[in-house]
Amino acid sequence: MRIIQACIPTTAVGLRDRAVLELPYSTGIRKRELMNLSLGDFRVESREPLIVNGKGGKDQVVPVGEWACYFTEAYVKNVRPWQVCSPAEKALFVQHRNGRRLSPRAAGDIVDRATAKSGVGRRVSPHLSTFRHTMATHMLRNQADLRHIQAIPGHTSLRSTQVYTRVNIEDLKEVVRRSHPHGRRAGAAYGQSACI
Repeated sequence: MRIIQACIPTTAVGLRDRAVLELPYSTGIRKRELMNLSLGDFRVESREPLIVNGKGGKDQVVPVGEWACYFTEAYVKNVRPWQVCSPAEKALFVQHRNGRRLSPRAAGDIVDRATAKSGVGRRVSPHLSTFRHTMATHMLRNQADLRHIQAIPGHTSLRSTQVYTRVNIEDLKEVVRRSHPHGRRAGAAYGQSACI
């Protein structure tokens, strides 16, 4: 995804921003859940963050992909110790100016900066819903089961998941070509009629 890759991880802010965007893309967590993560919620050994007090007041454990884990672990080890305002600050992600928990506005600024650098011409939601939608769409295109996609962002209803997994006509044409018995005419010349 060009927006995530626009965060160059060679600077402290770039590494933090890359981790901030990789996590919702990998896990499907919401902005509020991301900002509420504390340092102890991110389990490096098992590669799982605990989503404390998610939507509906439910705690949830979600798997983290390797890239999100890599950038978040690098941020925690190399950047966060220099940015926190005091040892009492428990937030996983902190603002680089004051060392306090990342605010909703700061998270929106991260999205805006990355979008501008990426050259993506469309508006991207500062609520991180674009990253949730993209995660679900990419998993669906790579043949993940819809029930598994439903479980990752913590949807109680399959209907909620289907909102994120809208498919375009090209995807549908490819599925028909690949899956339907008459989707592709193997061995038949173009324009040649065939008997059923």
